[in-house]
Amino acid sequence: MTEFESAKATINDVASHAGVSKKTVSRVINNELNVRPETRERVQKAMAELNYYPNLSARSLASKRSYLVAMLYFDVGAYYLHQLQGGMLDHFSMRNYSLLMQPCEGSPEQILALVEHKARYMNIDGFVLVPPLVCMSPLTSLLKRLGKPYIRITPREEYDGFSEVLCDDEQASYELTTHLIQQGHKTIAFVRGNPECLSTITRYEGYKRALLSHGLPVDEQYVVAGTYEFSSGVVAAKTLLQRPVRPTAIFCSNDDMAAGVLSVAHELNIAVPQALAVAGYDDSPLAKQSWPGLTSVKQPNRRMAEIAANKLIDKIEKIDNTDYPQNIACEVIYRNSTEGWQAKLEAVAGSKTEEGV
Repeated sequence: MTEFESAKATINDVASHAGVSKKTVSRVINNELNVRPETRERVQKAMAELNYYPNLSARSLASKRSYLVAMLYFDVGAYYLHQLQGGMLDHFSMRNYSLLMQPCEGSPEQILALVEHKARYMNIDGFVLVPPLVCMSPLTSLLKRLGKPYIRITPREEYDGFSEVLCDDEQASYELTTHLIQQGHKTIAFVRGNPECLSTITRYEGYKRALLSHGLPVDEQYVVAGTYEFSSGVVAAKTLLQRPVRPTAIFCSNDDMAAGVLSVAHELNIAVPQALAVAGYDDSPLAKQSWPGLTSVKQPNRRMAEIAANKLIDKIEKIDNTDYPQNIACEVIYRNSTEGWQAKLEAVAGSKTEEGV
């Protein structure tokens, strides 16, 4: 039995064993960036050999921090929430923080009271805000008043470059609409999402830019409001498919609404994609499970969660780090719900040519 195994190892034991200062061990424990890789490895090896685990209570007392952060959410899709939670748990854990998942329901006043209670009595170090709470300005005002750092995921406005994480929905929407145009569609409808969300604006802007850049008009009779819910996709489809001139493609701001469109098309015996192309957004499991498979946009949710976690900890620990991307790219995933329309047009054109010969 070594001298260190006869009693529980301390931070001083680790420092002595690794040949570094106590402060250096503390920096490694706190996952601070200003530690040389070889020094970090030596300290971590010493901690493993001595079976040393930091005393989180003592750590909190010494730093006057709880090492607890909270993610606030309300009325958000389960898949989206799961993706964010998974990414954040990984990266908060890597930097020795714990994550509290905090649903916020009720009136704005009730939400503010809940957050203030958590912030004060649990001494939460920082907050991550998820849509639509990112648009709740009294909430961000409260956190500022309490001196609590926060990060907002895809907020609608008030960017400062340090307190938000954004993805390039506009470009992805442009690319998906361009794909539909290249398939031969000229009457492309669009179903908007929750008006409180930034994604509703940017996805619509990408749709408009694609139409205009290809010489097609933006006809507002083919743009309808939705709420990001399946039922609103059903209502939108019934509205659009009863137009005197029916759209040949419908692009929805999320997969749930696109699934609603698919169900109405099936009910009306409108073949997808032969008579109607349908596209969604989010690339949720629903996009893979629907029939036909749904063309959609895959957001970098885990990447956004990683950046949000690290940005928030940098703010909490007052680390000046601006080396973060400001607008993360999305990826269009092409599936059968938008394929085949061009082939149909060519087949029709071919049959007419034969008839005229």
